Amino acid sequence: MHNQPRVLLAGCGRLGQLLAQRLAADGFHVTALRRRKLSGPGIHRSVAADLTNPASLHELDKGYTAVIYSPTPDKREAEAYRKTFCSGLKNLLRRPILAAGGRLIFVSSTAVYGQNHGEIVTEDSPTEPTRFNGRILLEAEQLALASGHAGTVLRLGGLYGNKTSYVVQKLLQGELDSDTLHHWTNRIHLEDAAGLIAHLLTLPQTPARLNGVDDHPCLRFELFNWLALEAARRLPALDLDKKLAQLKQLSLADHSGTPPHGKRISNALSRSLGYDYQYPDFRTGYIAVLDSLKLGQR
Repeated sequence: MHNQPRVLLAGCGRLGQLLAQRLAADGFHVTALRRRKLSGPGIHRSVAADLTNPASLHELDKGYTAVIYSPTPDKREAEAYRKTFCSGLKNLLRRPILAAGGRLIFVSSTAVYGQNHGEIVTEDSPTEPTRFNGRILLEAEQLALASGHAGTVLRLGGLYGNKTSYVVQKLLQGELDSDTLHHWTNRIHLEDAAGLIAHLLTLPQTPARLNGVDDHPCLRFELFNWLALEAARRLPALDLDKKLAQLKQLSLADHSGTPPHGKRISNALSRSLGYDYQYPDFRTGYIAVLDSLKLGQR
């Protein structure tokens, strides 16, 4: 391990676990930091610590090639977000854990953009978030960029890709909100989020800010209509025809007089860096999700 590049996953949920497998395959020694110790493919060492409690970080050693900061707040509240993303990051960066030339990748969100009229958004677009999560993440981004460490603030779109996918569960349970169907949505499959982070670590230089979304922003009613038809076709054992017919009618409702809300995030910069998306649009990504559900029925 003497010359093996070492990476610290500060926060290791589903995304971190997928990333650990990729990085280990690329020759990294992976340390996972989270509240409870974790074992799994690709994880060589696990540290139980709380990023919001500086005293608990004493087990961390030095000399990491890269730190990937992607913890999850325990509540969807402003105080929890600030403690996790701002205080936690400060606590970690107070320790000399990165090797000379080491990189910091801060996993942020497209919530830092406040555009709401269908604008095409790039990394150079204004960041004027309207919700607390976007405002606090923007503060944390600024801390990361001012840390003195090379690296990237990675703004991910909506993550999906496992069997408990939020959109799929909403669809199957018939819990659609017609008021949000004419909103733009920007998504990225978990495998591509992990793949993009791993790709960044192969590059000699990376941009300070990067959007992580697939090629195809879409309106929610487009997504739900397509998903309703595919679910009925691929999951006949669930007997969804009646429910999905109602959802289809709702999702195809006339929106001609309603201007779309939300924003369309561009991934042109990530494409220019040479990353090739495994799931370039929601169709390819959600087919994989539905097929995993189908396997679970057998």
